[in-house]
This record gives sequence, structure tokens and C-alpha cells, in this order.
Amino acid sequence: MSLPARISPTAGQALDSYLEQVADANNLTSADLTAIIRRHSGHPVRYLTLSPDPATLRAITELTGTSTEQLVAMTLPGLPRHDDWDLDRFDPAQRNGFVQIGNRGWLRTRGSQLCPACLSATGSWHLTWRLHTATCCTQHGTYLATHCPTCRRPFRDHSSAVLRPAGTSLTCGNPTGSGRAARCRHDLTTIAVDAASAAELARQQHHDNAITGRTARIFGAETDGADYLTSSRNLAVLLLHLAHQAATDHHAGGLPDWVDRVSAMPRQVWGKRPPDDVQLRSLVLTEADQILTSPDRHRAAARFAPWLELVPRGREGAIAWCEDRARLTPSLRSLLNTAQNPRRRLSHRVDHEPPLIDQARHMPQQIPVALYRDHLGDILQLRSDTGRTFASLCLARSLPGITTWTSAAESLGLATALGDRIPALASAGLLTSVDELLTRLTTLAEQLERIDYRDREQQVRELATRTDWFDTWRRYRPGTRPESHRYAITWLWEQHTHGHPTTNPAPLIDNRQRTTARSFADSLTGPQQDALRGALP
Repeated sequence: MSLPARISPTAGQALDSYLEQVADANNLTSADLTAIIRRHSGHPVRYLTLSPDPATLRAITELTGTSTEQLVAMTLPGLPRHDDWDLDRFDPAQRNGFVQIGNRGWLRTRGSQLCPACLSATGSWHLTWRLHTATCCTQHGTYLATHCPTCRRPFRDHSSAVLRPAGTSLTCGNPTGSGRAARCRHDLTTIAVDAASAAELARQQHHDNAITGRTARIFGAETDGADYLTSSRNLAVLLLHLAHQAATDHHAGGLPDWVDRVSAMPRQVWGKRPPDDVQLRSLVLTEADQILTSPDRHRAAARFAPWLELVPRGREGAIAWCEDRARLTPSLRSLLNTAQNPRRRLSHRVDHEPPLIDQARHMPQQIPVALYRDHLGDILQLRSDTGRTFASLCLARSLPGITTWTSAAESLGLATALGDRIPALASAGLLTSVDELLTRLTTLAEQLERIDYRDREQQVRELATRTDWFDTWRRYRPGTRPESHRYAITWLWEQHTHGHPTTNPAPLIDNRQRTTARSFADSLTGPQQDALRGALP
């Protein structure tokens, strides 16, 4: 048997979308065509959109005249590279066959995303819209739409029908629950979608190239597209788990803003299902892409280092923790090893070098800005304040009896968490050899003025408990309010003692206070600064 009207599929079209057009061309409903295929093949069509069995494919070929090869190309197994779902082992005849591959994660069994502009232009639903790793349309530069704004359900959300009851209609067609035949009538081509960033569109292009059989690049080297797809998805899963561990001060490590959104979500098994929000999903995948497509493994490790610091400290190592939450491909395992190794090399070298300075009290919590800029600013991929703290930790670590970074932090009066995190960030982002770093640290230590910084810190702490001196100093700066006492203490702490913001005896509790403190510091004249220093005992 063959249907009288035959049409050819369009490039990139999904099989169910093609069959809906076949039904429309032959004046059949979607349900009619589904029944004909089932009767002609003798098999259920439960997994028609995922991986139809050979008998079903033969039946469709006889009905439509479209070759089996063309039909397979319209299903996920037909993609030249399609992640690591192992669909070749999937048996559609088994009722629970999906369980065998569903555990691979991020595999959509029904529903689809869409690009309104593409759907309007072609009337076809693209196969790649079914992929959770597809988040943008590179042709129109926008995010894909994921839910109907009227019924608020995913598109093509039909629990029992394999083909859309709405057929080729460009309306939503989802059941509304207000009656057996009631369907959502929202025009899908009018859905508003936001523009995606250039980085997100570049990531999507890398994905599309890989999934259509072209090669990709990981750490600057050409690789198989399947490696890119598997590595990028699993790295995205790992980033989601790490983001959930993020502390409130994660921005000090240079992590993206979307980490806040993930850390506020309930705990989830991200390997099974990604975020529903397409923009969040796109940002996570883009971060994974930018790590993997770094020019070389060392730069990738430098970008990944702040993430690695979010791994909880426990009995298991960082790699074991990551391996429990994502599949580590050879590329990802190489990334993790490289991100960890520089820290171990630096620790070993500092422990076996002569002391860089004589006593811990002669080291500020943060090296002065000018010294840091002159000697280390061009070789560390860190914010200046983080790099200055790292330099002080290195000097402290070189002292006899201090054999851990946490001990180095304690010797400076810093929280041990800074000793855990900052050396790893600095080591992974080091743009030169450890030998060169130690040479520069030696020169820096020689030029560091030998001052008792612990004594200076105590002097400022004492001033923080009194206001009489501040009332006197205000005469040098008419109009200064009594509430600015904390900003004067902050200036002394950061500029005179070179103390760390987290140990400030007049802590700044919110962004407004931090902004005001910067404005206060910027407004001080030379005489006003001298008068502040003169207030010290």
C-alpha cells in the first residue's frame, strides 16, 4: 500500500513533523496516519520520534516512498554524532526499553523546543530542537522557545498521541484540560524570544557543527565531534553540581552571575535532567564550551580552577567527587588533573626554598598595590586584591614551621578558607613558570618595607572602638558625617595596614556601604590622608 500524495522531507526535519505533513497532503488526520502505520507494520509506534523499529520504518517507506535512510536521518540515531546515549542498543519493542538509555541523561522522549521564525518560514519542526543541548537559533540569533505562553506547557506535549493532533497547524494544539477536544490555539509563530549573546551563538555553532559530523576543537586540538558533545554536556552537568555548592562569596573567584540562580535551586540530579530555563541552560553550556575550546589545556585549567575550588573538602579527592556526579571523558579527566597539579608543584617548591622573609609580622595580609603591580600583576590571572593576598600567603608559607596554606593564612590573621582557595586559583592561572614566580617573589620580599603589620592592625582596631579622634579629624574634611567613621577605619585598614577586607574591624555589610567607602577613599586629599595616619597612636 502507498499513499496517493507523496512529499519530500525538508533538511533537518524531524520524522513526526514530516509525517504530519504527509497526513495533511493526503487529507488524513494525524491519528488516521498513525493507525495506518501501526496496522501496516504490525508494531506499536510508541517510540516513533525517538528510534522507530525496522518494521515501522519499512512501513513508512512503503506508504510515503521516502527511503529508510532518509527516515532514519530524521530521528536521533540518524544524527552523525549524537552524544553518548547508545541508541543502537535501544529496543523499541520492549515496553521499558527506554530505561536502558534514559539513565544516560538529557534525553527527551516527547516535546520539542522551537524557533518561531524558522517555524513560520518552513512550517517544519527541526530534529535538533528536541535536544536539550540546543538552546539558540544561529540563523536568527535568538534563544529557542520552550513553553507556550498561553497553556504554559512544553510544545508538542501529548502523553498518548505520537503525532500532533493539530497536525501542520502553526497553533500550539496542546490539550487544555477543559474538554476532550479542547486545544490551545496560540499562534506559535508570534512567540517573542530574546536575543542570545555572541558567545552563546558561537557555542551553539560548535554544537551544530559537531552533531552534523564535523570535527571540533578541544584545548586547541582537532577532535571528533562526538567527544566534544559528550565532554561539553558532562562538563555542564559538573558545573551545575559545583554551582550548587557555591558560597555567598563566590564572585571573588570570578564565577558567572548565573551561579546564584543554580545555588538557590533545590538539589537535583543534574545528569538526568538539565534546567528547564533555556537561557540558564544556554549559559551553563556556554561556560562549558569556553573552557573546552580554550587555546590549550593550561588555559582551560586556569578558567576551570575557580570551579574546582567549590568541591567540598572531605575524605574523597576532588576528582572522585566530580566522577560521582558526571561522566569524566578523557578530555575532562585531563582538565581536572591539570587544574590540580600546579598547586601541588608550587606547594612543594615553596616548602623547599629558603624563607622569603624573616617573620610573619613583617608581612601584611595583602602586599601593597605598587609592589604587586610591579612584580606579579602581569603573570597572575587574578583580581588585584586576590593576587595581593596570594603573594602574602606565599611569603608566609616559606617560613619555617608553616607547611600548609591554611597555616600560612592563620599566621597572617586570615581565615583558613582563604588559604584553601586562593593558592589554587593563582596556581591554575599562573602565566609563567613556578621558577619565575619564586624569583619575582624574592625580589618583592626584598623591597617590602619591614614594618610590624600586626602592630599596625591592632592600632586600627583600637581606633575602631573610639570616635573622639574622628571628631577631631573631621575638621580637616568639613561636612563629614559621624557615620563616616567606618569609612575612615576602612581606609586605614586597607591603605595603612594593607589588611584584607574580610578582617576589617569596621566591616562593610552591603554593596551600598562598599560603594560609599570607595567614594570616601577617592575623595580624600593628601593632607586629609596624612591627618588620618596621624590619628594613630
